[in-house]
Amino acid sequence: MSIVRDNHTAILTIPRSSVFRDIVHGLRVVAKRYFLNIDVVHGHDFFELVLVRSGGGVHVTEQGETQLERGDVYLIRPGALHCYRDLQDLEIVNVLYLPELLDLPLGELRTLAGYIAFFEASPTLADSLLPTAVKLGETEMREAERILARVLAEQEAARPGCAFGMMAGFMQLILLISRAATRNCSETTAALGEIGRLLTYLERHCTDALQISDLARGSGISVRTLERLFRQVTGRSPGDYLAELRLNRGAKLLLESALPVAQVARLAGYGDGGYFSRLFRKKFGCPPREYRRRKRPSLQACNVAGDGT
Repeated sequence: MSIVRDNHTAILTIPRSSVFRDIVHGLRVVAKRYFLNIDVVHGHDFFELVLVRSGGGVHVTEQGETQLERGDVYLIRPGALHCYRDLQDLEIVNVLYLPELLDLPLGELRTLAGYIAFFEASPTLADSLLPTAVKLGETEMREAERILARVLAEQEAARPGCAFGMMAGFMQLILLISRAATRNCSETTAALGEIGRLLTYLERHCTDALQISDLARGSGISVRTLERLFRQVTGRSPGDYLAELRLNRGAKLLLESALPVAQVARLAGYGDGGYFSRLFRKKFGCPPREYRRRKRPSLQACNVAGDGT
């Protein structure tokens, strides 16, 4: 049984504004215990990393059902629908995050097949790369719980530097899960690893004048192969992915500086401020100036040096 999008399915949409209202840099950790037997079908526009601590139940998505037990780890991407049923004192920890605000230094991590398969791959490719669910062994699970306890403590104390402390713990957790996922990966190709390195290169050079043909030549593969593998891994074309990186950088600059929109556009890789504004509105639902006005007042907690709040 799976979730079907139709007029008969009641769906709850959780906006990011209700989750990240008081948390800077797009990261929040929530511990939950379910006592009801069923959960409402819901979706959201942020990433949700889930670790099962105890109890059990059934996780229902649009792809089907999965039995849950301690050590299970799964990722709910923006726009996906899910819910729980047949719950048996299910206890989970949710790590909710917005990659465009985190600016994680992924680098070498993208050479791990498990990281690409679990965190970066499109859902279809992830299913083929990870034929079995990612499950942490007991030693790994205890380490994950220690990491999450530290992140929660930083979040709740809201001391100076707490955003940095939360990010440090989150990166440790990503590495732990990526190594576990690598064990579960099916055979992957060297070209897939090359796509991972290319993702890192694009993040570092997204404001440069880049040509797909140059990227393919530098990776030692044809343009056609690069575009096919890139779409498999990310679900997008290289051009669309690059545009998203640039727009995310622009959004970050809007929140962390008082620079004029035209200058933000140039620093994000767009020579035409009007074109940047049109693309920005399409992605974020409002013009750059309105985005800054709406978001900056909410950046109150966890101020750190240089965050521009």
